[in-house]
Amino acid sequence: MVWRRASRRHTSKPRHFKSRRPLVVTESRLPCDKELRDTLLEAPDDHILDYDESEGIYPTGRSLQLRKLIKESAGEYSCAASNSEGKIRSGPAVIFVQYSPRCWPGFESHRLGAWRQRSLSVECEVDADPGGSDVRFSWTYNRSRDVLPVPGDRVNSSGTSSRLVYTPDSEQDFGTLACWASNSVGRQRVPCLFHVVHAKLGIVGLEEMDPHLREGRVEHHLGKTIPSSPDRDSNLDIPVLRSRVSTRQSHSLFEYKREKERESLLDREEKSSNRTGAE
Repeated sequence: MVWRRASRRHTSKPRHFKSRRPLVVTESRLPCDKELRDTLLEAPDDHILDYDESEGIYPTGRSLQLRKLIKESAGEYSCAASNSEGKIRSGPAVIFVQYSPRCWPGFESHRLGAWRQRSLSVECEVDADPGGSDVRFSWTYNRSRDVLPVPGDRVNSSGTSSRLVYTPDSEQDFGTLACWASNSVGRQRVPCLFHVVHAKLGIVGLEEMDPHLREGRVEHHLGKTIPSSPDRDSNLDIPVLRSRVSTRQSHSLFEYKREKERESLLDREEKSSNRTGAE
């Protein structure tokens, strides 16, 4: 007698089980409804289940016992065999394993560049079963020794995703944001992390120089366009410089300088306020 697990095809009534974390003993015993003998029945997408104590798989006689259900245990289970008279296979028993939220691949940890007093949109995505309206989100902010909750009015959540609008107002606001999710199975064990750091100026590389342009449109380094005047001398050639900016933030050099000036002004105001308070 052979037991097999195949990918889910939703062909029969599912059996639901909850798995809070790997290696939690949550048993399932599946009976075999066929009189079978000891040979294999081939199937292209099947995985043969052998006795494996470490994985909690115990094929015993006409039943299969699963003692350690995890997310990967989900699938269609069936028993099968063949002999000289032919082949036979039982109907599938479908198992869905419910689990607490975990970060969707690619959302485990990110490093985000930000400016002081500029809003930053941060999106968190999780994988969970059950999902949808059963998922609840919360955000925390970690700076040095303090872990602070983020106010709910800055958060917009829907299904398995959550978006936070975050504005670093001072130096202390640069730190790590943590996105937590929970469902009816349990709370997320490891949060999705977003490390908010100071944005840096991008690298400007020259692409090409057009030495001659008449009655066209001039592209300048801030990305706007200026029509060249058709009334000018036709012999006037306007060199056009195009540039490519490689940066994580869509800020121009002008914006960068203006931002640094504003930060310097804010620093002076803070120092002046501190001196006044000390007096």
